[in-house]
Amino acid sequence: MLELFFGPETLSSTIRLSVPLILACLAGLWSERSGIVDIGLEGKMLAAAFAAAAAASYFGNPWVALIIAIADPRLVSEERAPLSDIAVVVVDAA
Repeated sequence: MLELFFGPETLSSTIRLSVPLILACLAGLWSERSGIVDIGLEGKMLAAAFAAAAAASYFGNPWVALIIAIADPRLVSEERAPLSDIAVVVVDAA
């Protein structure tokens, strides 16, 4: 029974599935160190994945889907930035 939880397949699956979340955490770390708090990273990842799947289905070209997946979170962020009335406070670490 323990082989199900601690087997090599479970370890490789855990590493494979955790890479996107680790990259999003690093992006959040870098943005917070610059003084910008971005709490929508998982939503941006979800929007990019949906846009890429829709583009790949519609165009049938994975390269177009990749370009759309890269552009979609940026467009969504630029669209919502003026609507946000949250003040960004830069904290001095010194």
